[in-house]
Amino acid sequence: MQVRLNPSEVLTLTLPDGSQVTCRRHAERVATGSIRGEDAVKRACEACPNFANNFGCPPHSPFFDAWAATAPEALLICLQASPSVFPGASSAERMLHGGRVLQGALYAELLAWRGKGHLVAGAGPCRGCERCALADGAAACATPEAQVCSLESMGVNVVALAKEVFGIELEWGDENTKPATVVAIGGVFSASGSVKDPGLVQVSGLGRTGSGDWSIHRG
Repeated sequence: MQVRLNPSEVLTLTLPDGSQVTCRRHAERVATGSIRGEDAVKRACEACPNFANNFGCPPHSPFFDAWAATAPEALLICLQASPSVFPGASSAERMLHGGRVLQGALYAELLAWRGKGHLVAGAGPCRGCERCALADGAAACATPEAQVCSLESMGVNVVALAKEVFGIELEWGDENTKPATVVAIGGVFSASGSVKDPGLVQVSGLGRTGSGDWSIHRG
């Protein structure tokens, strides 16, 4: 299914408070047709508080198959880190904080790819605004240029995708389970038929709008 472009690389994320954490970035090129949306995955989002409260989440997010129909090739990107590198009084806090950091880093890279003319899908809720306009009764997204829907919000089974493409078994933490890794997976989808990954696209300003400037460096 996938073609390995290059080995994973180590990234250093500098957060708004000046602290630094490291993660790994994996990238794999796949045929978009090998990825399918599932109604059951979109319905699973109904249990999330963001359901019907964010224009980037169901029921407002598009269905993957139709959304990606014009893009035959995809570059899947996975950011992965140990929960231990993130601050927090408990394993659950470190996992939560780590998830937000990696989702924010992924979001920023995806915006850079969008600027090159590609479709992009991220991880977690849309991070374009501090507060979604939907919460104030708006009829449409206030910043469509910043909106990034997640793969799962469009019906993609990210658990299966992580295992098949990256060989990663996703775990969900609770009081009895302490996952060994934090992961954020997204994708770049090309209508031109080719997505060439040069490694990391230079990005800055990670996270939600107004959260301060973050930066990413190799190594």
